[in-house]
Amino acid sequence: MENGLLHFYISNSLKTINEKKGKGGVGLENIRDRLQLLFPGLHELKIENGNGMFSVDLKITLG
Repeated sequence: MENGLLHFYISNSLKTINEKKGKGGVGLENIRDRLQLLFPGLHELKIENGNGMFSVDLKITLG
């Protein structure tokens, strides 16, 4: 955390599987909803899934 900004980044390699194209599962939808309820206008969530990698970049302004 720096200057009131919490920054969390994580990435992980994935095995290639056949999956439906879409914006994500119920869990990801719930996370988006909770962030909007708890930190309206104070968060940025980027989720990327491609090239064998899954990554999440979350920034929350605190205080």
